[in-house]
Amino acid sequence: MQPLHVLNRVTKKGAGFIVLDPYAKITEVDPDVQRRLSDSLEIRAADLEMRAIISSYLARLNWSEGMEILEVGCGTGAITRMLAQAPGVGKVIGIDPSAIFIEKARSLNEHSHVELVVGDGRTLPFSDHSFDTVVFHTVLGHVPSPELFLQEAKRVLKKGGQLAIFDGDYTNRSVALGEQDPLQACVEIMKKYNTHNPWLVRQLPAMLSAQGFDSIQLECHSYFGKNPDYMLNYLERGAHRLVDTGVITMQTATALKEEAHQRVRDGRFFGLFPFMSFLAESM
Repeated sequence: MQPLHVLNRVTKKGAGFIVLDPYAKITEVDPDVQRRLSDSLEIRAADLEMRAIISSYLARLNWSEGMEILEVGCGTGAITRMLAQAPGVGKVIGIDPSAIFIEKARSLNEHSHVELVVGDGRTLPFSDHSFDTVVFHTVLGHVPSPELFLQEAKRVLKKGGQLAIFDGDYTNRSVALGEQDPLQACVEIMKKYNTHNPWLVRQLPAMLSAQGFDSIQLECHSYFGKNPDYMLNYLERGAHRLVDTGVITMQTATALKEEAHQRVRDGRFFGLFPFMSFLAESM
């Protein structure tokens, strides 16, 4: 059975391996790893600080009675379920290419007006102008050619429909307490190999305009990890990726993980993960 950090070794480089972003080609990832990733998605969504951030950007949507919503790349359906809880929502569909994610999403769903579908966001199995709202939650930074996903979103949106995007500004993630902080190496390797395009949020305004979206609004959100479990998990995965790529030994990785936990115990742990949300209108 593969450990979680060994996700998709495909390209040798020197003595190590390049470990690709698993979400970029999730259907090719080992099924056991997909199941562990599905657990991680639910842990992140259950984090109270993260839920508050998600609620704040979803509150900016133009909610209307009977509106129909599509979430593309829904994973285990955590955001789909949040969308379904809004008063007056007509129907919410979540779609994801991973049958394993969708299986878990169905097992967790308790809403009769939610439908969960296996499918590709680049070729959505829905008619033109079918939805009032399309949501991408931490999806576009993980996929090659995000403009193809935006084209499909525009196709299935009604005229005047709204597009909501939430993604990380991965280039600014930091746990460093000063220059040359060794823990930051765990973050840097995750930026490189756990995200297809860490610069995506900075490119999105121009990308949205090019795809014919208008009235683009953006907002910044800072996640500080007041409950550090999510960030500690992220750092531990980064430490293992440093091992996988031949940068450090497992002994050094163990020391880095212990340093992170010791900072938590001492009250010295710092972590900042910035996110951005976008709202746009389909013309």
